[in-house]
Amino acid sequence: MENSDKITTEELRRDRALLYLRIFIGAMLLTRVITKSQEYLVLEDEYPRILGIDGGSVVTIAGIVEVLCAVAVITGFWIRYASALMVAVMLSAALLFFPNQTFAQGELNFVYGGVFLFFALSGGGSYAMVNSKFKIQNSKFGSMS
Repeated sequence: MENSDKITTEELRRDRALLYLRIFIGAMLLTRVITKSQEYLVLEDEYPRILGIDGGSVVTIAGIVEVLCAVAVITGFWIRYASALMVAVMLSAALLFFPNQTFAQGELNFVYGGVFLFFALSGGGSYAMVNSKFKIQNSKFGSMS
């Protein structure tokens, strides 16, 4: 085994911390979607029309995107792409779609956006599914980390 293949204790701690943060933020995002789905009728009226799509469809599309991205973040599969998409979703929700909200009402969108920006820049660590340890990446998908 080469010296460069050895993982230090510090790297192991960092990668575990990334894994735990991925699981936590993904689970929180899934609970957010569950809450949104329970308040669907209220949100349907609050969400604006986007590109001619009514508010109910926008809520549904946003929920599906959030679920798919939460699963991608938890597993670490295409985490940078999923996180970049979630940064766009969270910041557009905070700044564009609900401009009349106070900062306190949109604060959680900024927190999620910041965490997803971190994942978009840093990746998922060595416990991500696109890491070579998991042998998931192949020529069809290319390098997605």
